[in-house]
Amino acid sequence: MPMHEGRMLPSVSFSQLDLPQVISWEINEQYFLVVKVEMTGKHNMEFLHDSPTSDKKKVTGDFKIVSVKAVGHKPIDLQSLEQEEMEHIKAEALSGGL
Repeated sequence: MPMHEGRMLPSVSFSQLDLPQVISWEINEQYFLVVKVEMTGKHNMEFLHDSPTSDKKKVTGDFKIVSVKAVGHKPIDLQSLEQEEMEHIKAEALSGGL
């Protein structure tokens, strides 16, 4: 399980319909995904404070996954990804798809 600052991060499952690459991926390998999410909620988690006098706010957010894209085994270049996305949007607009 993924760890972040000593705690486990949430896990998520994708079907081959959501992410066709899963059919050819290997278990225990690591892959990079770009996930677009929509924040659906925000909660104050007072019970997560280390002590009752702690002044740090503990907040958790709820998210709905809007889209996911596989980018393979290597980290991505965000500028290239943004350019690719813009080209896709432009192509859809020119074809009347937007």
